[in-house]
Amino acid sequence: MTRTNAQQRSDPAVARGVIDWVFGGTPSGAKRRFHDFLKASVRYLSQQHSDRWEITLFGWGLRLNVGWVECLILHRSGLRLLVHEGSVPAETRFDRIRRKYAPTCRYTIIPLHEIPRAVAALTKSHREALDCVAAGPGGRPTRLMRNAHSVGITELLGLPNPDYSSTGSRSDPMR
Repeated sequence: MTRTNAQQRSDPAVARGVIDWVFGGTPSGAKRRFHDFLKASVRYLSQQHSDRWEITLFGWGLRLNVGWVECLILHRSGLRLLVHEGSVPAETRFDRIRRKYAPTCRYTIIPLHEIPRAVAALTKSHREALDCVAAGPGGRPTRLMRNAHSVGITELLGLPNPDYSSTGSRSDPMR
């Protein structure tokens, strides 16, 4: 796992470079739709669970956590997305990984080129998974997790930061 330091995580240019690298060779619609989906997920969390999430940038991609649970993981081999089992389309295929703090949720892996088609069908289920995790005992991020939050991503996409962030929600142009 490639680590990034705090200065890199706070730099929107580094965030752009990592996301561009992940989507290299993929149709541009996939990256655009991923941005839209990530923005919608973060805005939802900011409104419903403003102190329970963080995004961490790595050299290999990024991860959106709600407390202890990875809810969205972007890397070159695809998008791993946490969804609520009871509200996914019938054809959804699941990963074998389960999370203690997300007992009614599962991961599905979406190849990068399928993001535009797949995320629309999974949005409701993903939000239900976010709510499930945020309401549970693993929903509160630790200090280490909060310190790993990457304001470079939120700044790049014009998103709010979690309530605990020293930059607050100033990055959100909608506020």
